[in-house]
Amino acid sequence: MSSTNAQQASDRMAMTKDLSTDVLSVLKLAKEVTTGLGMFGIEPALNGVLAVCEMVQNMKSNKKDLPKLKEKINNFITALLLNNNNNNVPAELYKRLQNLSDALQKIAKDCTPLASKGRIRQFLQANDTKVKIEDIRQSVRDALQEFSFHGGISIQIVINDIQKRTRDTQKTGMYCLFNITNTSFHANKKDYSVKLHFLIDQLSVAPARFDAADTPSACLEGTREQLLKDLHNCALGGLGSGKQIIWIHGTPGRGKSTIAKSLAIRLHEENALAASFFFSRSHESRSNFNNVFCTIACQIAIFNQQFRNILVDILEQDDQLGHATPGIQLKKLIIDPLSKLPKIQDPWVLVFDALDECAAGTELLELLCEEIGNLPINLHIIFTSRPEHPICMWFHKDPLKSSTYVIILDDVDEGVVSKDILQYLEYNLAGDGKKAHKEPLANPEQLNLLADRAQGLFIYASTTIKHIRDQLGYPPAESIGQILKLDSGLIDDLYDHILHGLIPEGNVNLIKKYQKIMGALLHLQEPLSIPLLSKLLGYDEDVAVEAMLQRMSAVLIMPENKDDVVRIAHLSFWEYATSRGIRRVEHPKFKYRPELDLDASKHHESLLHATLSVMRAELKFNICNLESSFLANHQVENLQVLSNRYIEGHLSYSCRFWSAHLNELRTVNSISLGHDLKDFLEKRFLWWLEVISILKQVDTAALAILSIADWSKDRNDELASTALDALYPSCPMTLLESGGTLQAYISKEVISRHRPNKVVGLLFSLVLAGHAESVESVAISPDGKRVVSGSMDKTIRIWNAETGEQVVEPILGHTIGLHLLDSHQMEREDWRTSSGTNIGTYRWVTSVGFSSDGKRVVSGSMDKTIRIWNAETGEQVVEPILGHTDDVTSVGFSSDGKRVVSGSRDEDYPNLECRDWRTSSGTNIGTYRLVTSVGFSSDGKRVVSGSTIK
Repeated sequence: MSSTNAQQASDRMAMTKDLSTDVLSVLKLAKEVTTGLGMFGIEPALNGVLAVCEMVQNMKSNKKDLPKLKEKINNFITALLLNNNNNNVPAELYKRLQNLSDALQKIAKDCTPLASKGRIRQFLQANDTKVKIEDIRQSVRDALQEFSFHGGISIQIVINDIQKRTRDTQKTGMYCLFNITNTSFHANKKDYSVKLHFLIDQLSVAPARFDAADTPSACLEGTREQLLKDLHNCALGGLGSGKQIIWIHGTPGRGKSTIAKSLAIRLHEENALAASFFFSRSHESRSNFNNVFCTIACQIAIFNQQFRNILVDILEQDDQLGHATPGIQLKKLIIDPLSKLPKIQDPWVLVFDALDECAAGTELLELLCEEIGNLPINLHIIFTSRPEHPICMWFHKDPLKSSTYVIILDDVDEGVVSKDILQYLEYNLAGDGKKAHKEPLANPEQLNLLADRAQGLFIYASTTIKHIRDQLGYPPAESIGQILKLDSGLIDDLYDHILHGLIPEGNVNLIKKYQKIMGALLHLQEPLSIPLLSKLLGYDEDVAVEAMLQRMSAVLIMPENKDDVVRIAHLSFWEYATSRGIRRVEHPKFKYRPELDLDASKHHESLLHATLSVMRAELKFNICNLESSFLANHQVENLQVLSNRYIEGHLSYSCRFWSAHLNELRTVNSISLGHDLKDFLEKRFLWWLEVISILKQVDTAALAILSIADWSKDRNDELASTALDALYPSCPMTLLESGGTLQAYISKEVISRHRPNKVVGLLFSLVLAGHAESVESVAISPDGKRVVSGSMDKTIRIWNAETGEQVVEPILGHTIGLHLLDSHQMEREDWRTSSGTNIGTYRWVTSVGFSSDGKRVVSGSMDKTIRIWNAETGEQVVEPILGHTDDVTSVGFSSDGKRVVSGSRDEDYPNLECRDWRTSSGTNIGTYRLVTSVGFSSDGKRVVSGSTIK
């Protein structure tokens, strides 16, 4: 068997072994839930599925197991057919079981020819047979994975049965709640749990909870005890009158994040931690401000059932809140649900770590300033950050100033901190088996000197420990001696010592590897594992990357498993490595070696070339082998499984983040980069769109392409034009999540046939996504800065025309929805906007519009009313204007803003007299029905109308 086939078989074996944790737990839980409830028909079907699952889990890669597998599949299919009499199985569940049955039937047919091979044929084709058996096992696994995906097995089962047994309209069945935080399943007694899980897909939720992967470690047991005790007491009620916020700040290396982690663990164990968000500049999703409030809301929903129920109701009314601005999300997803809860008796705590690593941390504080008075008094918020000037400014002015209890880590008693650092050093270096070292790596005198040298910086102590333990070819005593000879305890001096020792001057090959590998690692948008980083950088093997990272392990957090990510241990090393040139001029202690500088522009350009190279090599048409172009993504039953199988991590990274690296190169001129970008647009654009659609990143498409246009402006007119041209078909493609992935190719083909090559056409620089139903009417403000839209989802939304952000919260006032046009008799009336008084009868055109000064919006609705709103705040200006007896289909302001013209399908009003289009004569040419368009003249004295009579 070839090495490729062997690797494929190995990979399939590993995936199948994971079945017990992925699917078996779900099946067993569903069986426990349904057993004994008298739901005849459910238990045999689930038992059949469970038997197939266990068979696949235990079978070996030989043909003797194939008849047994086929028998288990047939038993399940028979049980399903026999036990669906009298509608014993709920319709929705039966449909899913039938889909599983169909998939397994096809697999069972493949078992027969393999099982019946003669001995000679078996011997000659043994390796090929083994691979095919593994393919069968994987196919069964995929089918089972899809059937039980998201724990949905028991969702319809129990609710259907218990609803039949009670007259209570509220569903009270048991459900499997998929915990988004740790991907485990829990039982819950409300269907809101399941609803929340499915609605979470509409939100931007980041893996940023205190116990998520790649969050900081906690304090060593026995250290920082008094500080943690004080913080714990403050968080649970000892803040004093009017205080709701704790701000912990300190210079780099003081241990802010480990303190936050330890505190979060304690609060979580006491059921007082409502939510947490640990920011990280190394993770795009954990530094993105737009993810913060969705993530916090979902965590609070898991923490408190009443909050969850309210949040679900809100999301069901407006499932597009995930696309709203952070300010709207804070109010709608957090403040509004909290305001509807009974008074919180015990403190709820929110923890935000490393606020300075949030891309828009000051915006968070600005919103908190605005809303602090609307938060429950028992909701306490903890922040940690560096004392950076923009952050300090917000905490030093009211209302945050009067609401905040400040802890400055640099002011904590130096003797206490040094004692904790000494304990930390002893634990790691003193031996006696404390840290897997039977023999001590440092004696007591050396430990005391190292603790003094750290000068209160835990990062200095941590880096020292790793350097002593991991330094290649040096006895620990020699490494300690070198560190103690340094002029100071500055962390940058320690980094200089480490780097100059590990990357000797004149070793050209080692320096090149340092530049390529460490330069990439420090500038990734999110951390990668060693294998994925190796593939991204074009290495055939992991050896070179792993060797370099092991060499630099003193400043890194190395993974325990190969699939875990590697990352820098502390932000201070990133700052040191990327600004060495500037710093060396100011503080020359070591010989300045420019070849060790990791210049940001240089490495973003290298990573951009790397991502484009990966996409050039691996993107292809229909990458997931989808069978139909007519299915929407959510209709492809196993799309997630296919995505994981065919879109590897380095390709996923490349497709998601190439434009982020390009955005860092605004001042970089490169002919080769222009060629690579042109090649991407002309040959791989649609294949890339397909992948980001599958990865649910469609909303980033337009901005990514615009980054090419922006970079090539004034550099390459042809490339800029190509990029802008690509945006023409991208707008329908941004709807791929509701359409099908393969429809991108169909859309492109249709557009290319009907559009001349020389015409750029409509450029979709923004896609305004937010409405839950079709958008029926839009208008742009006179100054061109805002857009108003009306929808059948009963809302009016006002948008920033430059950024696409919503300016105010969705306006929900009409009871049915906004409508634009219909082919029935239509009337429209003219109203005084100040009073709502009816002053005349005209005909109509639109359903939303701005006033000439842009300060008000008028809307008409199927609820037969006209309403006028403040465009800045979204508040209704006057009471609903009544008078129409049918749907209002068109509205508009007069130029002076004093009147509104409206159109309707009223049956009871006389038909409009329509005047000549040549307004100079004003000749009455007749009376007509079906007016389709009306508008005011600029002086407000005339109304012009359009009609279906042409």
